[in-house]
Amino acid sequence: MRIRLFLVLLLGFLGCSSEPSLPSFEVYGDGLAGPTDLSVDVPGPGEDSRAETAPGLPPTPCTSDEDCESGLCLTTLMQPACALPCDDGLCQIEGFGCFAIKGTTPDGSKQLCLPKLSLLCIPCQEDSDCRTVTGGGGGRCLMLGGAGTFCTVPCVQHEDCPLGYKCMPFADEEGKLSGQCQPKIDQCVCGEMGKKVGWESACSFVNEWGSCSGEAVCPKSGSAKCSATIPAEDLCNGLDDDCDGDIDDGGQIGKPCGKSSKGLCKMGIVVCSKDLQEVCDGNVDPAPEICDDQDNNCEGQTDEEFPEDNAPCGLAVGICKQGKTWCNKGKLDCKGDVKPQTETCNSLDDDCDGPVDEELPGTGEVCGKTVGVCKEGAKACKGGLWICDGEIPPGTESCDFADNDCDGATDEELPGTGDKCGSDKGVCKSGQKMCQDGNWVCDGEVKGSNEVCDGKDNDCNGTEDDMGYTSCGLGVCAHSVPNCINGQWQTCNPYQGASAEVCDGQDNDCDGVVDPGCGGGDGGGDQ
Repeated sequence: MRIRLFLVLLLGFLGCSSEPSLPSFEVYGDGLAGPTDLSVDVPGPGEDSRAETAPGLPPTPCTSDEDCESGLCLTTLMQPACALPCDDGLCQIEGFGCFAIKGTTPDGSKQLCLPKLSLLCIPCQEDSDCRTVTGGGGGRCLMLGGAGTFCTVPCVQHEDCPLGYKCMPFADEEGKLSGQCQPKIDQCVCGEMGKKVGWESACSFVNEWGSCSGEAVCPKSGSAKCSATIPAEDLCNGLDDDCDGDIDDGGQIGKPCGKSSKGLCKMGIVVCSKDLQEVCDGNVDPAPEICDDQDNNCEGQTDEEFPEDNAPCGLAVGICKQGKTWCNKGKLDCKGDVKPQTETCNSLDDDCDGPVDEELPGTGEVCGKTVGVCKEGAKACKGGLWICDGEIPPGTESCDFADNDCDGATDEELPGTGDKCGSDKGVCKSGQKMCQDGNWVCDGEVKGSNEVCDGKDNDCNGTEDDMGYTSCGLGVCAHSVPNCINGQWQTCNPYQGASAEVCDGQDNDCDGVVDPGCGGGDGGGDQ
């Protein structure tokens, strides 16, 4: 439940004493300003009330700090009272601790008993700033909200913190976890105590860029903030961004710059110009490569990828082919090209002048011979080959009563002479192939004649008396017979195989009528 804590300051022990008790004064559990917004949850009756009675001086009522010998009026009490001095660095009051309060006396500070929660959001630099003079209390000095470091107080659960605060886990350097009351909005607003004494502390922001120092003060209103700037990389801006005492010495300033130190290139140094721009001074950057035996583009190679590199060069006519331009010891040259040659008879433009096979030596000379059917011609180049233009050249000797091969002899040594010719079938006899008077003849051959019915193979086709066939008869009598057998002419009988008609679907008597009178039975035929 939500109730209020009562702080009772007594001169003597409570119990059975007959002396009258001193007046009691009520303190809001947060120790901060405001009886409405900053009260806290505490156990109810019968539970640990977190309050205790202890011997001490009676509270001295006050309306302002001037009323108090301690120089501090605790206005968070229901009846404001002066802060009590510590007893050898200790406070015997539940919820209070002994703190060294700066600015309460002319000598600068005094040890006073104050509610422990009153240190919430007091600017600090280290954990000891948030603890009692004996180092107790478990307070921490934490970075909150990016505005600086501020005091937190220990807690176990959210109910241990005032409204507007939450109990959050915190790990120390050894990884040990503890709860600390921190603002829910992650932004510190100084409590009444910090505002009253103008509590201040040195502060700093530290990150990977450096450490910037400042001062954090509890203002009369609003949030406490650290006046230090947040360290950042030192840029070329006329400021000491990383708080190291030097201006414009960070970033790339002073570092080597440029694109290369190879070839003709040189590296420079980054400087901060008068117009606060980082510029590279003293550098020689790469230039386009040219064919001069120098590394102009500073890539570690000489005369590579210059403008003319690999450009076509040479002729592209006839057999000639273009090559690629390259740099030969600092001078442009052509490689891979095919250059002009002496013109020859090959249907190609060897000298790469446009015409093909022109003005060749030997053209027009006499060639060939005049023997037999042959005649002389003139030497010429046609289709890439030398020919004897107008010549009748030798041919293959044939049986034509001429000297075809132009060797002075006629119809000699002809292939096939003496080969068998004709047929040995039937009455025929074979002979031998011979060329006579320009014609092929079959010497000694007996030829066949038209076939006759005489029991012989007169036409020499391998069959005797093949005089054809004659067909006759109707119905079951229909048949064919050879016209000649063994030299005898044959007759075809149209009734061969005829019989009496029966109802069987056939013309049994070979008269051209099938099953007459059967009346459409199974073998019924035409009537």
